Amino acid sequence: MYKLCFTGTACSDELLKGIEQFTGYFDFTICKDGLLVELLHTDKELFVRKNENSAVIGFSRKIEFFRALGLLFQHMEKPFINISEESKSDLLGVMIDNSRNGVLNLKSIKKLLRYMALMGLNTLMLYTEDTYELENYPYFGYMRGRFTEEELKESEKYAEIFGIEIVPCIQTLAHLNAALRWNAFAEYRDVNDILIAGEEKTYELIDAMLKFMSKSLKSRKINIGMDEAEMIGLGRYLEKNGYHNRTDIMLNHLKRVTELCNKYGYEPMMWSDMFFKLATSGSYYGGESLPKEVTERIPKEITLIYWDYYNTDSKKVSNVLDQHLSSNNPVVFAGGAWRWKGFTPMIGFSLLNSRVILDQCNKKGINNMFITAWGDDGAECSVFTILPILQLFAENSYAKNISDSHLDERLKTCAGIALEDYLLLDLPNQVEGNEKPGGCGLNPSKYLLYQDILLGIFDKHVIEDVFSSQYSKFSKLLKEAAERNPRYKNLFMIQAHLCDILELKCDMGIKLKKAYDSKDHTVLKILANKMDELLGRVAVFYEDVRSMWMEENKSFGFEVLSLRFGGLKQRIIEAKRRVEDYLEGRIEKIEELEAERLFFDGRKDAGQNLHLDMNHWDKIVSPNNIIF
Repeated sequence: MYKLCFTGTACSDELLKGIEQFTGYFDFTICKDGLLVELLHTDKELFVRKNENSAVIGFSRKIEFFRALGLLFQHMEKPFINISEESKSDLLGVMIDNSRNGVLNLKSIKKLLRYMALMGLNTLMLYTEDTYELENYPYFGYMRGRFTEEELKESEKYAEIFGIEIVPCIQTLAHLNAALRWNAFAEYRDVNDILIAGEEKTYELIDAMLKFMSKSLKSRKINIGMDEAEMIGLGRYLEKNGYHNRTDIMLNHLKRVTELCNKYGYEPMMWSDMFFKLATSGSYYGGESLPKEVTERIPKEITLIYWDYYNTDSKKVSNVLDQHLSSNNPVVFAGGAWRWKGFTPMIGFSLLNSRVILDQCNKKGINNMFITAWGDDGAECSVFTILPILQLFAENSYAKNISDSHLDERLKTCAGIALEDYLLLDLPNQVEGNEKPGGCGLNPSKYLLYQDILLGIFDKHVIEDVFSSQYSKFSKLLKEAAERNPRYKNLFMIQAHLCDILELKCDMGIKLKKAYDSKDHTVLKILANKMDELLGRVAVFYEDVRSMWMEENKSFGFEVLSLRFGGLKQRIIEAKRRVEDYLEGRIEKIEELEAERLFFDGRKDAGQNLHLDMNHWDKIVSPNNIIF
């Protein structure tokens, strides 16, 4: 155990309180006879210096002290340390999706803040479409686990210990489908999930949003959203006002929202895609410049967020960045930590994509950036699978070193785990044809989990016996990693037990179809019996997922996963029943197994890559309608 004595002109009770938050991370105690650690304020530099008798930490911002503290512990065994770093980022952080059913509980927010502090990330955005309370709007976030004013204030109070700013991240145009489903909001809808622009009711609602965030959080930065509203002006707006140029509608709406932001002293930022999509024939990454008549109408108070979780072509990225910079508005980059394609993350691809774009941002002087951690289609994947991407962004800003070896050393300090082990969490998607780092969005682990055994609509995308053999090996590797990393045991066991399911299930439909076509009743009986074992494996996996959810999130939203697992189990039971009915002569045929299997994506042959990007549960489980 290390004994440390903190002193110096920059030492304070508040810093000591922050240091105490890491007694569970590092083996140390604070005492008067410990190693003397002097704390000093600097103009802009962060430094850690140590000899055999004492240490000095210099920092200009509170968040930098906690990064420096991690560096001190990382190198504590060395007799001499001399590390200097400087970050030019005013905004360097992460945005957590709290709108796709999973709303973080306070325990998880505080845990995440501690990781961020050691890395040196200074901003946490909580993405909330309707998951916060609005006075006089009882259906806004109803039964969705919405944040209260008190919860946000408690989160902010804890964040302030480390010098981390919590920035509200809302939607003021689209992505409001959860709220707009209610009759109470019928008059606020244009079309789909988009608010109707130009209506006073709409701006009263947005004013209420800003008022709530203004009194709940101190930050005067705010992300006002406004992305992916391609259908703006084409619903009730069109019926009431006739056709208007959608760029004009968008810019007029933005002007009103900006005025409301000014009312509360906010400095707004927004996702930039709609300017490009409306002005350049629907393309965001096509590299076309925004027309001057558009850029001149974008309020100068607006910071544009260039979001890109996909591109790995540096020339394309460079071109898109240039188009943003030509607007003369401030530009922030938002990267992606892929946890939104099922239960399995895509850490390897996230690192690949991020490194390409960070390199271009560095060359063009874009220092402000954050990582998005979306939770599309039910927030199935743990938020704590994203830590390597957070570490990458931190090291890019401070150390200017994003090599795997450097990232590994820092991750071991800040998160207590090796990068190589963390990357094993990707394995369930990395069967033959999608080897690491994995293709963009390719997620066989999700569609092979949920697909119906009898219908087999993804069977043409499976290599029989090969995938199942790989899943068996993956499970073993993941269970070994769980033993090496007890702090993250459940993260690894979720993936291991998913592989256990897929070992049996990924090609069970193929084997059923073959045995049925050849009238091999012996094999059909063996497969029917295996379905009992499969049900047992699903039950184990469900408990893992439930444990993870209840540990990280409010309970709201888990009912959706419960329903999905219930459907999965019942369809396995039904498959066994149908096979047994056929074998025992109660039915003449199994109609689903009579049907020809086709490629899901319409291709004529397997081609070079069988794998798909398919993330919609309702499209995976059946070709029939789930929602009418």
